[in-house]
Amino acid sequence: MELKDYTNNALVIEQQPLAQSHLKYSLRAIGFKQVDFVDRSYLALKAIENKHYDLIICSSELNSDADGYQLFEQLVAEKRVKPSSCFVFLSSTQNLAHAQSIVELKPDDVVQKPYSAMDIEKRLLKVLNKKARFYDVFKEVDNNNMQAANQALNDYIAENKTGRWVAYLMKLKGELILLMQQWGIGMQFFAKVLNIHPYTWAEVGQVECFLQLELFDEAQHKLEFMLKKHNTKLPAHDMLTRLFKHNKEYQAAAEHLKSAIKLSPRNLTRMKELVELSRLLHDFESLYTASNTLARHSKHSLHYNPGYYLSAIRANIDYAYTLLDEEESRKLAHQSQSMLSLFKKNHPSLATNTAIDVTQARIYNLREEKNKAKRLLTPLLEHRPNKEQEHSSETGSLDNFEHTLEQAKALHEVGFYNESEQVFEQLVEYSQQNYCSDITRQYILEEQQLRKDIKDSPKELNNQAVAYHDKGNYSLALRAFEMAFRLMPKSSSIALNLMQTAIESDLISSDEKRLKQIISRCHQSISTPKLNAEQLARYDKLNEILSDKNVMQQ
Repeated sequence: MELKDYTNNALVIEQQPLAQSHLKYSLRAIGFKQVDFVDRSYLALKAIENKHYDLIICSSELNSDADGYQLFEQLVAEKRVKPSSCFVFLSSTQNLAHAQSIVELKPDDVVQKPYSAMDIEKRLLKVLNKKARFYDVFKEVDNNNMQAANQALNDYIAENKTGRWVAYLMKLKGELILLMQQWGIGMQFFAKVLNIHPYTWAEVGQVECFLQLELFDEAQHKLEFMLKKHNTKLPAHDMLTRLFKHNKEYQAAAEHLKSAIKLSPRNLTRMKELVELSRLLHDFESLYTASNTLARHSKHSLHYNPGYYLSAIRANIDYAYTLLDEEESRKLAHQSQSMLSLFKKNHPSLATNTAIDVTQARIYNLREEKNKAKRLLTPLLEHRPNKEQEHSSETGSLDNFEHTLEQAKALHEVGFYNESEQVFEQLVEYSQQNYCSDITRQYILEEQQLRKDIKDSPKELNNQAVAYHDKGNYSLALRAFEMAFRLMPKSSSIALNLMQTAIESDLISSDEKRLKQIISRCHQSISTPKLNAEQLARYDKLNEILSDKNVMQQ
């Protein structure tokens, strides 16, 4: 297709009148017959719904509601921008991580503000010429006719007599191979391309084929190499997350996921994934951080769900229960109460439902107002999840499964152990019906077992253990610290206490194998940057003792 036949309709999503004027001039100079302007995301969505645009230019700053990134993310997720259209993002951010979040959505180009008229025209012409030149390929992809798109692309490759389009045509070929899920062909194709030049898209495509063909060793070897390169670091972390989740190595998966989030912080899909993994790993600090980030940044985005705010409150409570510092625990209880009050104010129709009551009861119990908590929970004891009912959201956001899980935890925390176990049994039965992810299913099973085995909170267990230790009863102290450590495997403080008690007990002479196992778990858990000066000195001293006794080397 000739460029003049491609430049019919353009949409500019920009809030600044001066920028609108400059862009209109440039687009008219390029040859666009119709140029529409909007300054809000909801107006952009309406415009795109009502008309086909050959070019969409979107600014990062927009008036009210969603910003440019959130709008673009929604357009991509809902497939509102067809492959045959051009999408150019105008970015004003100087933040590299935020810029990476934009690039990850794969616009045809990202133009940094401020820009000159000459620069924007040059950049626009470059991407427009590509789309016009191979329009029939993209149009077939629009219609999900991949075989026809592939044939059209093969014709272009055969006809191409110059080197001008070679790299671009090879990239399109790789994208089509992945869309058609031709993993074996893709593995060979990407290998040939990489023998010529280490294109980022070819490296990512090759690993995708490895993963799909279950060539996991080859994939991991390649990904470890890709982690060292700036251009491939983000997709490498993503793919390693997938790989380790497949292998059920959830701690490694979580670490790579956190690294990916640091590189591209506006991707909330990863944040939701981190919430799920952190909960399984009993990493309450990460759960607290991820849940609050999700609640804070999901507003106006396609991810928005009022239930995320309630989830953040619940994560705050979970984290507070694990803190040994009384002052920090009180602060989180106060923060949770403030957030819950704000939630009820913003969602008055939900202010009296049982999900709110359960969360309020957990806050009361956290503040050591157990009688108030019991009074709120007592009327709910007959309400159980029914596997026959539709597990719809009682809050309009969280499904009934999540609410019932919270109820099971609340009942356990106030001492209604039998009732809590009954709820967990129904949750396990429900989770086995394939309504949940494998990670959530495993979490429910582990949580059920923990609640059966351990009745006290981590804080109570730690206090009991310290009391036993001070009396010289190392056996009971060790047992209490081990239970606390099961509940809080990421707590450096509890790991340090457990390590000290294990060394001071008679395990060195009576059961060195068990001692080594305990010390190994403690070493894995203890994060020296999180230790204060006194704790760090204790840790160093304990390791010296181990070294002197030739028990194990750190």
